[in-house]
Amino acid sequence: MDRAFPSSQVCSACGFRDGPKPLHVRRWTRGACGTVHDRDHNAARNVLFEGRRIVATGRVETPNACGVPVRRAHVPAQRGEAGSPRKG
Repeated sequence: MDRAFPSSQVCSACGFRDGPKPLHVRRWTRGACGTVHDRDHNAARNVLFEGRRIVATGRVETPNACGVPVRRAHVPAQRGEAGSPRKG
C-alpha cells in the first residue's frame, strides 16, 4: 500500500476518489451512488480492501521509507515458549 493511500477520500462502495476533506467532516455522502459514509469506517474498509488486493497480487513485502523491502524476519520461539512441557 502506498504510504499516502487516500483511504478516507475513496468511496468504499463505488471506488470513486472524492478528494480530500477537512478533518471536521466526519460523515459524507457520495453523490453519484448515494452512499452515506462515516469517515473512519469508510477509511477502515478501504484499508482492508487495499490490503487484500496487495496480498492477492503477491506483494506482501513493502518498501520502507528508504525504499528497501521490509519483511518480518523469522524468530524461533524461546525454549520455554514452544509447545507443551514434556512429561517424564
